[in-house]
Amino acid sequence: MSEATQHSPSRSLDGALAALAVLAIGAGLWVFYGLSTLASAVRIGAVVVGLVVALALLAMTHWGRDFIDFAKSARVELRKMVWPEMEDARRLTLVVFVATAFMAIFFWLADFVFSHVTRFLLGTGG
Repeated sequence: MSEATQHSPSRSLDGALAALAVLAIGAGLWVFYGLSTLASAVRIGAVVVGLVVALALLAMTHWGRDFIDFAKSARVELRKMVWPEMEDARRLTLVVFVATAFMAIFFWLADFVFSHVTRFLLGTGG
């Protein structure tokens, strides 16, 4: 129970920062749509600034820190990945295209046969 009381102020701060992030995005969108007399570059800049401020605020929350940690660990895992050689990639791509074409022809023929059989059985024409 002491953990809940220790994290309570942090969670309320997280909520306040999230609300400020929503307000920053809303302000950027308000400038973009509400002040249509401004130059397009200024309006687009307001949206970009609102998004950057919102992301900075969200990065300070518990959720933001968790996401940043996740992204860093995902990057480390991605670097460990062994990518196939170009020849293997081409061969596998060809296999996928051939299998897709085969399945497309198979389903087209199945649809053709079943539709004719159904028309024959229902007597609605050839």
